[in-house]
Formats: sequence, structure tokens, C-alpha cells
Amino acid sequence: MKNPRDPNAEMQGIASAMDLTARIGAAVFAMVVPGVAGQWLDQRWGTGFLALLGFLFGIPMGVYYLLEVSGAFRNLKRTSPKPPSKTDSSPTDDHEHDNPSE
Repeated sequence: MKNPRDPNAEMQGIASAMDLTARIGAAVFAMVVPGVAGQWLDQRWGTGFLALLGFLFGIPMGVYYLLEVSGAFRNLKRTSPKPPSKTDSSPTDDHEHDNPSE
């Protein structure tokens, strides 16, 4: 006899997929809307650079959002080495404490 599938596990998988879809949709929205708004303003005001500025602003903003929600920055912060502080005075030379007068 087959084991029945756990309905809670299946619902958790569906919920995770919906969450990921919503996050990707929000990133695409953040990438596209500034450019489309710039194009609309270009047509309304007779300019030709606002759509380009909108996409130049929107695409990095969307990529940043994707990296932020994916946890890439948290992983980067956790694995980056701590820079040495100037107050560290750990001896690195074995002859540092030798007395030359002896």
C-alpha cells in the first residue's frame, strides 16, 4: 500500500512557490515601472531621456531587491573577514621581545 502524501507538506511547498513568485514579481515591477513612467513623461513633456533614466534607476533597484530578499547580503556579511583594527598589537616577530643588551 502506498503512503499517503502529507497535505501540510504539500501546502508548505505551494506557499513557498507563491512567496517566491510574489518576490520575483515585485522585483520585475521595481525594474520596469520607473522606465515606463519615464517613457510616459517623455511623451507628455517632449523629452527623450527620462525613460533611460528610469530604467537606469529601476534595474539596479530591482536587482538589489532580489539580492536582499534572497539573503545574499546576509551571507556576504557573515562570510566577509573582519578588517584588522589598528589597536591590535599582537606580536608577529619572534625576536620582538629579545633584549639586545644581553
